[in-house]
Amino acid sequence: MPFTPLSIKNILGAHHQDIQNCYEETLAGRGKVVEGSLTAAFTIKPDGTVKDAKVVKKGTTLHDAKLHECVVSVLNGLVFPRPPDHRDHPVEYPLNLKAIR
Repeated sequence: MPFTPLSIKNILGAHHQDIQNCYEETLAGRGKVVEGSLTAAFTIKPDGTVKDAKVVKKGTTLHDAKLHECVVSVLNGLVFPRPPDHRDHPVEYPLNLKAIR
């Protein structure tokens, strides 16, 4: 497996602010602070780009369609190193989101 949890975390970490912006823009207008997690699922293609990004129910506690749509948009724009085996690599990754004050 050319991708480890750490290598995936590093790529997602570089785009954490984009994901955080989705959270802030979607949930900022609510009266109470909502914190939780999303489980992202996507496939890293042989060229390193992402396909089939989605938020899955398992492990997801933030249920907001606009938030999910925004996060999926960020995920679809990610580029990973090209896998040396030139194969698709499915990934599931938890994202913990909370308000920044």
